[in-house]
Amino acid sequence: MGKTILPDWYGTKIEPEIRRAVRALRDQGVNTTASCGHGMWVEGSAQYGEEAHMIVSLLADLGYTDFNLTIYHRCRGGHMSEPGFILNLRPSDEPAKAE
Repeated sequence: MGKTILPDWYGTKIEPEIRRAVRALRDQGVNTTASCGHGMWVEGSAQYGEEAHMIVSLLADLGYTDFNLTIYHRCRGGHMSEPGFILNLRPSDEPAKAE
């Protein structure tokens, strides 16, 4: 039986400017859910503590030294959902926001 080759969705679905960061995060098991190359942000699911430290360490290894990493909980109907993160690789004085 032949080997199935999956298409490289990083090359077709992820904008080139943010592709390296998204791929590195996903390769480390971080669930990314959205990204924007021109805004230089990535959004995903994250836990507090170790995963946040791993993301910071990974970004430093990739050469990113100035960025905002915001970990949050959304509340819906009075119930807290899974925590998420917004990573802004083009930081400002304001917290990172997905567009």
